[in-house]
Amino acid sequence: MTRERFLRVSILFNPGAGSAAEEELAELVAQRPGWCVELTDSPEDLHERVGRVIESGAEVVVAAGGDGTIHAVAQALIESGSDAVMGVLPFGTANDFARSLGLGGRKGAVDALVVGETRRLDVIRVHFDDGTRRSFVNIASGGLAPRIGEALDDETKSRWGALAYARGAIAVAGEATVYDVRVQCDDEPAIAVRAVGAAFANGRMCGGGMNVAPTADMEDGLLDVVLLEESSVAALATLAARMKTSDVEVADHLVRARGRAVIFQSSPPMPFTFDGEDVGTDSPPTRFEVLPGAIEMVVGATYTRETSFF
Repeated sequence: MTRERFLRVSILFNPGAGSAAEEELAELVAQRPGWCVELTDSPEDLHERVGRVIESGAEVVVAAGGDGTIHAVAQALIESGSDAVMGVLPFGTANDFARSLGLGGRKGAVDALVVGETRRLDVIRVHFDDGTRRSFVNIASGGLAPRIGEALDDETKSRWGALAYARGAIAVAGEATVYDVRVQCDDEPAIAVRAVGAAFANGRMCGGGMNVAPTADMEDGLLDVVLLEESSVAALATLAARMKTSDVEVADHLVRARGRAVIFQSSPPMPFTFDGEDVGTDSPPTRFEVLPGAIEMVVGATYTRETSFF
């Protein structure tokens, strides 16, 4: 007889994802005593509920939703200082972080919760110009990069595949803002770039499967920095399509670096999304730092660490 490792599992879910998803979760917990679903209706409510389920003795706090839900649950767990494990059930459209965790679809994610294999993963803390801080677990994406994904709907992605990302780049690159960017990783010399986009990566994927940081390793204590230089619309479109289909470690107009702490300056200030979410801050980020092994997460059967270095 197989004994489940985790007996007390709390699944946090926003019913806005649809009744079919809610029914799927109800069936899931009905088969497993000690598992329960907590319905949430806002990021603030979700944050409070994380605190409540931790106090009630939950061994695992599961984010059931998309990358934004994952971001909010991770934020709450990190801020609480709890040693509770975090799990993921992907119900979003992109599910980029679930891919990095090796979960596959929801069946794979449920299987992972049952098996109970966990790893201590890095978290990235961001310091803003106004003195505030926040954290993310996957990727902070700025400038042009998040706009490419926003320009595409699910039908376009399904019909055009990798070419959809080229179409998305073409749709937005012509009006891309060019930023004078300066990045310094640890004690290395600063890098100055005329850039249209940037990514600070703990995980590898964003934008619905674009492999932005193929060398990122969520356990190495390092942050991968990706800068997209100013270039032609055609060059940007080609690069976007390549990132969807392959591991692009080296390419024209692509600057990569890596460090434990990264100082970032941009003129004008570059807007960012964190784990796919627009956090709505008016203050620009100025420093990114790695918190090694700061959160314990359930990983799937295909989870692997990246060992290549550029």
